[in-house]
Parts: sequence; structure tokens; C-alpha cells
Amino acid sequence: MIGIFTGSNLAASEDFRLLEGVAPPRTGTLVSYDGFSHPGWDRKQLCFEILLKPRRILHGHAFSHSASETSTVTKIAAVLSDDTSYQPWLGEKACGGFHADRYFRWTEDSKTWEVLLCMGCHEALLFHGGQSLRCDISPEAFKTIEALEKEEG
Repeated sequence: MIGIFTGSNLAASEDFRLLEGVAPPRTGTLVSYDGFSHPGWDRKQLCFEILLKPRRILHGHAFSHSASETSTVTKIAAVLSDDTSYQPWLGEKACGGFHADRYFRWTEDSKTWEVLLCMGCHEALLFHGGQSLRCDISPEAFKTIEALEKEEG
């Protein structure tokens, strides 16, 4: 939990050459969790979630305890499994900071890949094999993800 307050939950490499090693596969068992409300956009809802909602903390970010199992999750995961969906990180955005809106985990042959997605910053944190990468989502991939989320909502 301390990482949430110190910013260490965002500590990841910015070396885009790592993408090939941390980008998720197109196959594998998929699990996804929805992030808690944004502290700058919906504080009342976030307080409710923190106090009353079961949660899990992954890489220092809060997510719902129950897995999100929709066709939209599968479609977004397919976008995130495409290396062209990522671009080098350009730095902090003026949207209030990285907030993990969704968590995705692919498991295959006892290996795990994880992506934390921020819809406000259009950024992702990728994790695999002890390495991590902070990068931006390409404009094309973000438009696709945004359209999929609107379909769902």
C-alpha cells in the first residue's frame, strides 16, 4: 500500500527496447480486474470503494476483488497483445497522473504477463519475467479500446 502514496507503484523502466520481452502473448489464460475509481474524478465513489468494497492490490494499485469476464475484456486484451499498440513513454500527462483503470494477466506454461491500463493518460505498465515497462498506448489502439469500452458501458 505504501507504493500508492510514494509513487513507487509507477517505478518501471522507460526503455522501450524491453517491449519485446514484456509484451503479452496472443494466447494464454486471461484474467482481468477493474480498477477503483479515480481519486481526482470521483472521490466519493473511491471512498466508498476503499471502505466497503473487497479489493486486491496488484503492483500497488487497487482493483475489484472479482474478475471482470466480458467479451469486451477479451477484445481489449487482443489489442494489448499487439506490439504495435505501444509507443515509447513521453512523460507525465496533465490528466492527474497514472491511474490503473484495468488489470490484465495472461498465463501460459507457468509464465505470467501483466498489463495495467490507464485510460486517462493513455498509458500502460507491462510486467513479465521480473522486468517492467512504462509506455504509451498508440492513438489507434487507444481509439479501439475506447470504442470497446463505450460498447460495454
